[in-house]
Amino acid sequence: MRTRQRGGARAGAPPPGAAPPGPWPLRLLASVPDRLVVLLLCLALASTAGTLTDQFRPAVVLPATAVLAALTWRLVPAAPGRAGPAAGGAVVAVALAATWAAVNAPFASRYLVVLRDPGFLTLRGIWLSEHADPNLPLSEATRYVGALNPDITAVPAAYAEAEGLLHVQGATLLPALIGSVGWVAGTPGVLAGNLLIGAVALLAVYSLARRLVGPWWALLPVVALGASVPMTVFSRAAYTEPVAMAFVFGGLSVAWAALAGRRLLPHLLAGALVGAAALARIDGAAVVVGLVLGVGLATAAALAPRRRARLRAALGLQAAGALAMVGLGWLDLRVNSPQYLENLGGQFTQLTAALLAALLLVLALSPRLPWQGLRAGLLAHRRAASWTAAALVVAAGAVLASRPWWYEGHGFHPESAYAQAVEWLQDGEGLPLDGTRTYDEMSLTWVSWYHGWPFVVLAVLGLAVSAWRAVRHRDPRWWTALAVVAAPSVLYLWQVSITPDQVWAMRRLLPVTLPGFAVMAAVAVSALWSARRWWTRAAAVLAAVAVAVVPLTTWHGLFRVVEQDGRLAEAQAVCAALGTDRVLYVRAGGPPYLATLRSVCDVEGLEISSVPDADRLADLRDDWGGDFDVVTFADWAVPWAGGTTPAPLLVTTTTSWESTLTRVPDGYAVGGSTVWVGSVRPDGSVVPAPG
Repeated sequence: MRTRQRGGARAGAPPPGAAPPGPWPLRLLASVPDRLVVLLLCLALASTAGTLTDQFRPAVVLPATAVLAALTWRLVPAAPGRAGPAAGGAVVAVALAATWAAVNAPFASRYLVVLRDPGFLTLRGIWLSEHADPNLPLSEATRYVGALNPDITAVPAAYAEAEGLLHVQGATLLPALIGSVGWVAGTPGVLAGNLLIGAVALLAVYSLARRLVGPWWALLPVVALGASVPMTVFSRAAYTEPVAMAFVFGGLSVAWAALAGRRLLPHLLAGALVGAAALARIDGAAVVVGLVLGVGLATAAALAPRRRARLRAALGLQAAGALAMVGLGWLDLRVNSPQYLENLGGQFTQLTAALLAALLLVLALSPRLPWQGLRAGLLAHRRAASWTAAALVVAAGAVLASRPWWYEGHGFHPESAYAQAVEWLQDGEGLPLDGTRTYDEMSLTWVSWYHGWPFVVLAVLGLAVSAWRAVRHRDPRWWTALAVVAAPSVLYLWQVSITPDQVWAMRRLLPVTLPGFAVMAAVAVSALWSARRWWTRAAAVLAAVAVAVVPLTTWHGLFRVVEQDGRLAEAQAVCAALGTDRVLYVRAGGPPYLATLRSVCDVEGLEISSVPDADRLADLRDDWGGDFDVVTFADWAVPWAGGTTPAPLLVTTTTSWESTLTRVPDGYAVGGSTVWVGSVRPDGSVVPAPG
């Protein structure tokens, strides 16, 4: 006769959260996906400490990372299930992630000019690969010349000057992480470094998914994301979304295991992981709101005082870890990017206030009185409540999917840069010009462009299943996973808050929404398979094939197209041709190149917006205090010695994906780039650099 234990656990099974049975090598192998994410957090904390103290160097960061890894070793949860299948699934997941990174490495973007965010993030990574201080020094002489001449600046776009230093826009974490890859592999390593982070992010998604659907179905989200355009494009270049994704889903995996176990300290690690998104992005606190609401609502719904007290302790530790990371992210911006923090301080304050409000709300709901009657009523009617929750999720999905039929998003100020960009894109596609259009109504449709409508439908059904399980079983694990995925997803699916061109706009949906939908699609597929009927299993197989294959069909021949190809060879040639450590960049319609010269060539730099003659250059030579070189992309913009234009230093081509509003990009532009380098004589004439 088979015996049953309380709660329906199988006799002889390990308690929830305990290490699965099996040899320790298999258990260690099975834990690799979680351990890699925690190791990334350790490197992130050590790197942030290094950049805050101007000691970002291998001798400081790597030992600190090792110490943190040792301290957190026992906090990393064991893989769920039996050791054999868990280890097998982990091996396949690691192999998929590593293969994905290796296949994409030759096509890593060459963003070495400040066109969009990857430009200044990549340049800061290159700088940090060779310098301990994340901020670029600005000499007195350079500051003097820049202040003396209204058409000359020493401050590149996306940079700000304060107290003799150039501060790059944004948090230092991602540049530091890819810069640490540069310690080993130089500039090519910096350019491909985000692919390594993207691979860890895929493993973080796998770590959570296997706790929800088992080790084999959990491979489905890895394949779907790895094959998709957004995940790949935003990992090939220096975007902050993959590292935020790694921390959020790694934190959810640890939180899931901690909520199933008996130890409390892993909750601190879970909160720190989710909160670490704020180290990379100023809006990282948004996802912490979901974490607090997920655990907090489960705490408020708990009927037994002991269970409620334990969940309240878990909430406190998770909130403490998350808030510590949010505070550290604020400190990093305050020290290393104060102007950026001032410009976006309102957004940071609003998110922090929302986080504190969510925490106060759930703490107010957690005492026994006066909510005990409501808890008892919810328990008595949990069947109806669970179906209501699932129905609300489906209804929300239907509303978002149908918005293009009945709503048109507006919101950009007509005179803003956003409106100008939208009108330029509309003009290129032959659309009516209206710069106020935000295209918010297209958000869920965009997801279908890159993943297909089966993916969207399955994701909504998976969210509905999660909501049903969270309410029906009053399970804090499902509450947490659901809330963390839903909170930022609802925010950005309703109002995208970004220039709506593709594939750029998908940045808003990558850190949480796309991987969260992929995991929830796997939940729906797994539920179909678990029904154990031939037609449900056939439907599960067909659905899984659609989720995995459709993303491959959306590349339209662009997989091998490298963004900004040609810029690396160009920058290397320019740096090699310079004969001094001071450079004047004559813009004359060329690309924003001052930051490139400063970060890649490690020289003092000025940019002039007018075309100088020989007398002007001679005066600048006196004001600046000696010899300097000139760089330009226009042969007519420099007074060449002898009056004859020399041959250019280098002629190359650059590639750029097209930007679209109403479809997935399917083409790219090829532009010519011709650069001249010369040195300024005492009389102001310019002698071309050899080569």
